[in-house]
Amino acid sequence: MQAWALIAKDRERGARALVEEYGRRLYATAYRLCLNEKDAEDLVFRTFARVVERIGSFQGRSEFFTWMCAILVNFHHMDMRRFVWFGDEQSLTGYSGKAIDFCFSPHCLAAFRDFLKNRYGSLDVLNAEWETDFSAWEAIMPFTRQEVWTANGRHVAGWADHLEFMDGRLSGSLENACSALREKDPNLHFSISGTQAPTAYGGMDWWRQLRVLDCAMNYNEGGQYEIHRSFLPEGGTMPWAWGWWTIKVRDICGEATTQSIHPRSAKSDGVR
Repeated sequence: MQAWALIAKDRERGARALVEEYGRRLYATAYRLCLNEKDAEDLVFRTFARVVERIGSFQGRSEFFTWMCAILVNFHHMDMRRFVWFGDEQSLTGYSGKAIDFCFSPHCLAAFRDFLKNRYGSLDVLNAEWETDFSAWEAIMPFTRQEVWTANGRHVAGWADHLEFMDGRLSGSLENACSALREKDPNLHFSISGTQAPTAYGGMDWWRQLRVLDCAMNYNEGGQYEIHRSFLPEGGTMPWAWGWWTIKVRDICGEATTQSIHPRSAKSDGVR
């Protein structure tokens, strides 16, 4: 007697036989959908419970395993309603990391100077690394690509530190959003689509972002498939057939400002 038919006569023995016969195959299907063991196990458990509950509705018009998979996929679709998408082709500066030195708003400059204090500890150490002579933390301004070029490569640390800081602003905004949403629903998953290649600009520090995101609908420019697989081996690549839409992540810098991009102030000191 087949396992599913046994349920009608002995519910407990039939359920046990059902798990023994179909458990491994059903788990393999669930894992391909969930991409992690915990969610896959939960999905299989709920599927078996529903199968046992509704075994009388199976009419034999399909293979029994196919019928079970339909139940499993329906559960998964319901779970996917708790999926948060942070938009398409995310970047700090523009598509493919357009070279724009950003952000010089008062809010970001204050946070950047705190970042430098933690990194260097003292102005003397910072000035030695940056090849500058700033007299106060409040006087520090990051260098732009053009300024480093004009100085024949001097002050490159003052440019690179600012780019690293801004990478952290983007990943930090994602982390804050995910943390707040997970407090409301611990089962939420997070992703973006149209991922950008890692360059000096744009904020695409994938090591940071993939500590926050669960999966991605990714492009492959810049070797992203391998990068994403390496930094998030338990994550997944979402199919483009799911579709996409653009949602702008606003206020990464904590405020809306028209002063975000401007040339170095004539009042700043520090450049020899």
